[in-house]
Amino acid sequence: MNNSDRADRGRWPMLDGLRGIAILLVLGSHVGMGGNGGAVGVTLFFVLSGFLITNLLVIELEDKGSIQLGRFYFRRAYRLLPALFLYLVGAGLIAIAFGRSLGWVWKETWPPLLYVANYSQILMTELEMNWQTWSLAVEEHFYLVWPLLLFLIPSGRRLRLLGVGVLVLAVWSGFTSFVDSDWGYSSTDANAYALAAGCLVAVTRREKPAIRFPRWSPVLGVVLLAAATAIPTHAIRQPIVVAIAALTVWACVAVQASVVGARPLRFVGRISYGLYLWHVPLLMAAGSVLVYRVLAAIASVGVAWLSWTLVERPLLGRREDHWNRLKARRRQYERETDSERGPGIPEAPSPAVL
Repeated sequence: MNNSDRADRGRWPMLDGLRGIAILLVLGSHVGMGGNGGAVGVTLFFVLSGFLITNLLVIELEDKGSIQLGRFYFRRAYRLLPALFLYLVGAGLIAIAFGRSLGWVWKETWPPLLYVANYSQILMTELEMNWQTWSLAVEEHFYLVWPLLLFLIPSGRRLRLLGVGVLVLAVWSGFTSFVDSDWGYSSTDANAYALAAGCLVAVTRREKPAIRFPRWSPVLGVVLLAAATAIPTHAIRQPIVVAIAALTVWACVAVQASVVGARPLRFVGRISYGLYLWHVPLLMAAGSVLVYRVLAAIASVGVAWLSWTLVERPLLGRREDHWNRLKARRRQYERETDSERGPGIPEAPSPAVL
């Protein structure tokens, strides 16, 4: 596989660097550096997710004419759940060490465990320790729905329908933000257009590959994203950030090299999932003193690196092998079932599957 093939399958070094910038915006904001870096960083994560997932799914559709939903969901679960389980156990132990009850820990644990933290916080009660997992719920809802929708959209109409979809979802997001600020900030439907914008970039890039970006465009995009953290109103800031993020993602896959792909940023980007999870309880434990909070942020980098090194990366290396073993066991079970059924006994009808 050449470098172009690897890039097309989602391995762009500068996107790792862009992830690093996204999590640094989140971390700086939560430490107490001011601005709305948390909201900007999370929106950038949404656009990145939409782009990367759609790019892989479109390649699969082009190569095989269908999407292996079982494989897709297996790979997503294998990537996300082990680190989340580790985090929830660790965060619970931290909470208990600081005097919280088991009931309090469970109240904080079940919404992220079921990927409903965003709606749980809107409709029921605000989470105190695991509140950052609202964005994980948004992305998980996207993973569940988007592959099915993408398969149903005719390839010739994909670009047009996605463009219309982004506009409709953007209007809906603006409306909900003005009507109910909490819903507009963290609900899946209000954030869907940020993910859809990333999807649109992936499809447009494949259908209009001749579009070129200047070498300096990724850096300009990052500067504009950093400047957008100063916009106080979410309903105004969000569409601006989505547009800048979408163009910056596109620029990062179009330009050969940039400081955005520097090794330190790529390192932070690779551990960004664990860092996003772990920094919140560690900042809670640090209290309100800025020096302690900075030290807690540094400690969260170390914990995230351990999560990546000991849990996430080893499992990623085995993911495809485990999927193939699972398929082999299923085929063996089907053969044994057919053998036990015997000749002349018709097979029970089964529902069609995608």
